Amino acid sequence: MKHRITNENEVISWEGFETEKAEIRLAAVEINESYKALQGACGLTDTMLAGVVGRGVRERVFGQNAPLDRAVRATLALRELTTELVSKRDFNYYLIHCEWSPIFDPSKENCERCDKLRKEVASGKHSNHQYDS
Repeated sequence: MKHRITNENEVISWEGFETEKAEIRLAAVEINESYKALQGACGLTDTMLAGVVGRGVRERVFGQNAPLDRAVRATLALRELTTELVSKRDFNYYLIHCEWSPIFDPSKENCERCDKLRKEVASGKHSNHQYDS
């Protein structure tokens, strides 16, 4: 049976962490711009682009294509920053996710979903430490 666990030290607001918030946003903007540059250089569909960048992230092979290198490095940077904030500094994952997600998908539906998630995070509904195993 899983039991709810709370962590009163979990960061659930950007208040006092404006620098970290800006870093997340900058990383997301760089991914967006690098994907557009790669798409322009290679003419890939969004699905193909995600696959090529995903493979680059997994294999970490650089030097074959400058736009691809940029997209892979940007993706790795956001992943590493997220991992650092969640694993080592106890930021709530959804707080971070809802900061970069609307940059990638600015649709009304996604922005509304992120607004709802932010409220749930603030209320303690979504915690990194929500359940034990």
